[in-house]
Amino acid sequence: MTVNCETAVRRLVTRRQRATRLLDAAKRSVEIAIEDSDALALAHLAAANPSDAAA
Repeated sequence: MTVNCETAVRRLVTRRQRATRLLDAAKRSVEIAIEDSDALALAHLAAANPSDAAA
């Protein structure tokens, strides 16, 4: 299957944005784990990435 250049760029941008959101959520989760608890940190990660929480 051939993917045109525009589609490939759109996918790249979308995936990069998602990666940035997940990295920010991971950084915040570490802060939460240090300041509060691991359970709250995991809940924060699950809320930041609901599509992977069920997997």
